Amino acid sequence: MATPNSWSESTDPADTARPRWACCTLLRRLEGGLAAERGVKAWLGVHDGDHTSHVIYRFEDPAEGTMGRVQALADMAHAHLMEIEAFDGDEVGRLRVRTSYTGNQQQWIRLGDVLQAKGGQLPHAEAERAVLHLLEASAHAHQRGMAHGEIAMGRVLVDRHGRVLVELYGFDRAVAGLTGTDSELKRDEVRSIAAIAYTLLTGLAPAEPLIAAGHLIKKLPAAWDAWLERGLNPSDGFDTAAEAIAALPANRPEEKVPTVRVVRSVLRSFGSGASR
Repeated sequence: MATPNSWSESTDPADTARPRWACCTLLRRLEGGLAAERGVKAWLGVHDGDHTSHVIYRFEDPAEGTMGRVQALADMAHAHLMEIEAFDGDEVGRLRVRTSYTGNQQQWIRLGDVLQAKGGQLPHAEAERAVLHLLEASAHAHQRGMAHGEIAMGRVLVDRHGRVLVELYGFDRAVAGLTGTDSELKRDEVRSIAAIAYTLLTGLAPAEPLIAAGHLIKKLPAAWDAWLERGLNPSDGFDTAAEAIAALPANRPEEKVPTVRVVRSVLRSFGSGASR
């Protein structure tokens, strides 16, 4: 864990010194996702030594014992979970966290941005890729006794290689002092990923009565309707992320779909390269 530097947020125009923490100089505030939640702020920062870009979060009022819960989350590394690089508590008890920065020179790229750039719907192969990434992250966490609960699409980032990542998985519960998990919380998490899948495919939020995705999308493999119907069922849905992965259309031998491709072409429309 990095040793923190001094932190200041002076609003005096005469004070030209930028705030710094964990070897980073903070450049500007970031908005959206977790930073839109009450009591959470985020900044884009540049490492003073190697000039790489990072995100610095600050949580105003974490519950007692949060540091230990965050350490457990930091140890849970996975390709589709945002990397936690450093964290500590400041002199007034606020939690500070440094993560990697997945955006370009202008902004974070979230899954909703990619969806918008695609005209409100993703081809089913690209949607399945994103859903698989989310389910793999959940399966990894659940195997380690962790859970996030419902995942909102606004908390899903896309990096410059088209990889999907969950923004600070589990932090909502950690800073609120919630511990432990159960099968219902895990099922809620998997069901929320199914809801994201429905939105990626149709451009709509799932609602009752559910309109079958196949009625809205031409040439959608029939296996998708069966997967979504089960995934969104609150009483008889998938029990685990692993079960949902096994049932994805690409994993059904009777109905193979084309090889999934990443969304790099979409990301080029946002620009490339990290801020310096």
